[in-house]
Amino acid sequence: MSSNSQLIIKKNKKRGKWEIYMNSCVDNDFKYNKEDMLKTEPTLKKAILWCNKYLEENVVEYGYIVEGINKGE
Repeated sequence: MSSNSQLIIKKNKKRGKWEIYMNSCVDNDFKYNKEDMLKTEPTLKKAILWCNKYLEENVVEYGYIVEGINKGE
């Protein structure tokens, strides 16, 4: 069975923290909302480590991505 899900790491510029969201269907446009936010971390490294641990314990078909990192955001 396919979960078709993905974690998204995105920096909240106002708060200066990295937010981790669950995108439950990668085929649809994702809208950021509090209901889908799983965790916040102070650094990108901690966010990635948290995602790696989450992936060990949960089915997330497409792993995680970091939004905006290539755009200089």
